[in-house]
Amino acid sequence: MASEAQIRANRAYEKRHPEATAYKRARNMAMRFANPVGKLAAAVATIDTTTRKQDLEELQDRVTAELAALAAEKSKKENS
Repeated sequence: MASEAQIRANRAYEKRHPEATAYKRARNMAMRFANPVGKLAAAVATIDTTTRKQDLEELQDRVTAELAALAAEKSKKENS
């Protein structure tokens, strides 16, 4: 369990770095969506397999597109 000092320090960091905090939360949500555990796993078990597959494929398409954009950006910087 975290001490009060650790909790305060964490909250202070989050206030000073809202962009990093938002990114970390979004990343964690995506990871949990792809690999659910606990209550989320129980909720996912109630979802139709076809729907779950479509949702994961959509996520995969978005990740693939973002990776391609990052690769193009990196290539552009290297050629500059």
